[in-house]
Amino acid sequence: MSNVLVISTHPDDETLGIGGTLLKKKDQGDSLYWMIVTSAHTLYWDEEVVSCKETEIKMVAQAYGFQKTFRLGFPAASLNDTHRNDLIGAMRRVLEEVKPETVFLMFGRDIHTDHQMAFECAMVVMKPFRFPYLKSIYTYETLSSTELSPPLLGNAFVPNAFCDISDYLDEKIRIMGLYQSEAQEYPMPRCTESIRGLARFRGGVIGVPYAESFMVLREVL
Repeated sequence: MSNVLVISTHPDDETLGIGGTLLKKKDQGDSLYWMIVTSAHTLYWDEEVVSCKETEIKMVAQAYGFQKTFRLGFPAASLNDTHRNDLIGAMRRVLEEVKPETVFLMFGRDIHTDHQMAFECAMVVMKPFRFPYLKSIYTYETLSSTELSPPLLGNAFVPNAFCDISDYLDEKIRIMGLYQSEAQEYPMPRCTESIRGLARFRGGVIGVPYAESFMVLREVL
């Protein structure tokens, strides 16, 4: 049994990228924690949408059984305007409280600048000498952001670790359905068919029906 922290820049990143793995780890007895870097606010959405998003977060947290959800509260869609030291400090405080053995975070080279900023600050925080109990760091892919990264050297998501989620995909899709404010219809990237299609493709790489994939950033054996 270990402490697992998933970092998502926005609510739904965690489900798109690692929803099945989180459910599996919960069944295996791990304690799950959720860090959400940004919050919805009325600069971009009206009060009804913001209220809806708050309700979605509560339902999703309950569905995964997170021990605690950390809301850092930085502004969505403008994370680059945030002072880096403020974000680094907030992330560090979460790591110090949770003391995770494993961290999952979004891919740092995808098209979303919020993801890039959060990834870079998280890696600054997670220097090996700061948290000796942190043994594993993985980065996950997020549909509608990772695959849209420009085809330039260093931007490619090249997975080298996989998790069989064949028994958990349907529940992952159900939880994604709780994000009504983020719902997309076929053939958009966050629709049910796309989520299932990516899981089937990643599963085919390792010879199972469905899988999620990751890049290993650190693994201490």
